[in-house]
Amino acid sequence: MLDKQTLISEALAQAKRTSFLDDSFEPVFDRLLTALNTEASLNEVGTGFHSVRL
Repeated sequence: MLDKQTLISEALAQAKRTSFLDDSFEPVFDRLLTALNTEASLNEVGTGFHSVRL
C-alpha cells in the first residue's frame, strides 16, 4: 500500500528540504493515492514501481 506520509518524507529527504513551498498538490495527490490503493489492484511490483515514480 502506498503511504502518503512515507512518500512525502522520502521526496523531501531526496530534495534535501524540510517542507514544500506550496502544498496545493495534496488534494490531487490524495485522490491519486486512493485510486492506486483501492482501484488499481496493484501487486508488490506495481506498488514498488509507483512508490519510486511518485
